Amino acid sequence: MMTTSEAECACGGPGDAGVVRSLTEDTGSASAVDQESGISAKLDEHTRLLMENSRKLTDLQEQLAKCQNTIEQKTYANVVASKSPQQVQGAIHSMVVTSKN
Repeated sequence: MMTTSEAECACGGPGDAGVVRSLTEDTGSASAVDQESGISAKLDEHTRLLMENSRKLTDLQEQLAKCQNTIEQKTYANVVASKSPQQVQGAIHSMVVTSKN
């Protein structure tokens, strides 16, 4: 962006104030347009990246759901094969035998 002194030098001195104002206004509006287009481009890029990220998260959630379903699916063969043998419980009572002979 041009300063007032730069614009005055370019226009031939401080006596030409009308031209100076128009130069600084034109440069300012062009700069504002450049900034707006830059911001707009960045917003578009961020929007695209956010949408891509959302799509990837959805894909990951679907894959996790499939894995969870696979883990939770139990067939009769799986249940029977993984059944551990039951432990034999020891006696929980005692007997005393006495005789008088």
